[in-house]
Amino acid sequence: MLLDVQERFSILNLVLLERGNALTLMALRKLQSELSFAEDEQKRFGFVTKNDTVTWDVAKAEPKEVAISDRMEELIVAAFTALDEKEALTLQMLPLYQRFMGNGEE
Repeated sequence: MLLDVQERFSILNLVLLERGNALTLMALRKLQSELSFAEDEQKRFGFVTKNDTVTWDVAKAEPKEVAISDRMEELIVAAFTALDEKEALTLQMLPLYQRFMGNGEE
């Protein structure tokens, strides 16, 4: 799945606090590894961290093809479902939510 920088950060934040059994945690660790930013990417994209906020040069940031297994997708869907049920989704999450959950239009 082709994901841009913002989508990668969004998924990382989404699954950051997920809990589960050992198999779930191993899948989460692999997902985090797939989504994280290598040092060379951070330099190429011009990452700057200030006050716990990361910014980057949008013109330099290129999408990355990320291997999302069926299990990883299940975890992302479960996290989005939990947020949806709590009415805790944000507008920033909506495009990614729609990619994983469908368009949500009635």
